[in-house]
Parts: sequence; C-alpha cells; structure tokens
Amino acid sequence: MRKSVQILFVLFSFLFVIPAVFGASHAAYFKFDEQVFSVEVGSTFQIQVMVDAGSDQVVSADAYIIYDSSLLEATSITDGTFFPVVSSNIASGKVSIYGLPDTAVFYKTGSGTLATITFKGLKDGTGTITYDCKSDASDTSKIIKNDTDATNIIVCDSNERADVTVGTGGSSSSSSSSSSSSSSSSSSSTLPQSGILDNIIKYALPGIVLLILGTAVRFIL
Repeated sequence: MRKSVQILFVLFSFLFVIPAVFGASHAAYFKFDEQVFSVEVGSTFQIQVMVDAGSDQVVSADAYIIYDSSLLEATSITDGTFFPVVSSNIASGKVSIYGLPDTAVFYKTGSGTLATITFKGLKDGTGTITYDCKSDASDTSKIIKNDTDATNIIVCDSNERADVTVGTGGSSSSSSSSSSSSSSSSSSSTLPQSGILDNIIKYALPGIVLLILGTAVRFIL
C-alpha cells in the first residue's frame, strides 16, 4: 500500500510539477532585436519591436514604448510582418504600435516583428528604451490571447529593454518622458533580462527529471 502511494506521488509530480516548470518559460512578452545601441549625435538607428507569444495563440498586440525625448527622437515607424494590420503613433517620449488581425479566424504563434522604429540621437548621453506595461491601466502594452475572453496574457516583468548611448555618453537619462512614465520606468530598470530563466530551466530540468525517475525506480524496486 505504501509503495503504491509513493508511486502515485511520483506520477503526480510528472503531471503537475514538470508542466509548471516548462510553462514558466513560455510567457508572452515584448522584446527588441538588440539590447545595446550606440549612435552619434544627429545620426539615426533602427530598433525592431518584437512580439513573443510563448506557447499561446495571440490575435493582437499593443506596444507602448517609452524613452527620454531630450535624448532621442522617434522619426518614423515601419510596419512589421507579424500582424497583417499595423497602426502606430509617435508622441514626445512615447511610441504606440498596434498589431491587429484582418479576419475573424486570424491568430499567430511564436515570435516576430511588430514594427521597426527609427530613432535619432539628439545629444550626448545615455538612456533606455522600455515597454510601458502596467496591470492597472488601459493605455498600456498588451498581448491578447486567441480565446473568447480576449485575455491579456502579457507578463510585464518579462519585457526587455534596450540601452542607448548617444555620442560620448555622459550623464544618464531616464528611460521615459517625465510626463508619462515615472511609475513604470522605476520597475523597468529592475526587470530581469529575458533568457536568464530559460537558461536556468535548460540546465536544471534534466537533473529534475533524472531525480524523479531515480526516485520512482527506487520505490518500484
């Protein structure tokens, strides 16, 4: 009887623990094609705004990108190919990009480029480009799942940031304009870089599986 209970415990570990570990690395989030940029004063660079749907099907995405408008100027936006319909808006210190479906049965999986933003360096300095993402706001970054509830499945803490050096660098600049992002920039500066959790799971998971298998064989024998 005791051995049967132990075997059932091991089976439940496979059913619930392992899926939870795998699921932790598959959250939907926004990222950039690169995370470090250098540009001369008066010159431009391009950064790709990318959607990662993780293991889900998604139907739309809203990306709100914030930056220091005294350091950088967003000059243009080029539509990406991940969504069939893309609209965008440039404001001082903030870029808004919306990826939308073109049919009622549309959905996307995996990752791809929502749009490409061209920035111009305005003065010597350093700063960051981040995603404005807050759970208690409507005009915030979202990734919408393909379900009847149109669930927002974005995990804000997984969003990436990009560090920018203009000219000789110098004094550090805020990651957002002073009018719109004081609350989100503080949390963005401490966000973990994407990929750390993936690497932990990649190397730790085989050991976890072997440990559970070894325990199961021991109980059975």
